[in-house]
Amino acid sequence: MNLRDRESEAEARKVIEAYFPLFNSRDAKALLAVIGFPHIRVADGRTTIIRSAAEWTGDPTPLDPAEGWHHSGLESLEFIQSSADKVHARVVFGRYHADGTRYVTYETLWIVTRVQGRWGIQVRSTFAP
Repeated sequence: MNLRDRESEAEARKVIEAYFPLFNSRDAKALLAVIGFPHIRVADGRTTIIRSAAEWTGDPTPLDPAEGWHHSGLESLEFIQSSADKVHARVVFGRYHADGTRYVTYETLWIVTRVQGRWGIQVRSTFAP
């Protein structure tokens, strides 16, 4: 069965689209507007769990300066399943050099949840480092 809740998907879209400019700014406090807790990132053979906003020091994505990362951008977004309080999304994003050249693209699975009336990105599973 493929569950779908269009209102929840619209809320999840807002959160996911807002994430990338906030991530690019590297403003840990601003990112709290779109992050849900506990926040879980599954990548590079590890699972990182940040249990609360009090433990949040910024996005745990490691960015190697040698790769020349300047910013990331949302390439596409597809909703897989959704209910009143949870949305599974296929998020494709790219990493870019300062000149705007995309140098890598990643397909990921994100889970956006509504907890105590607030939507936030709670789980990100990726093959990106």
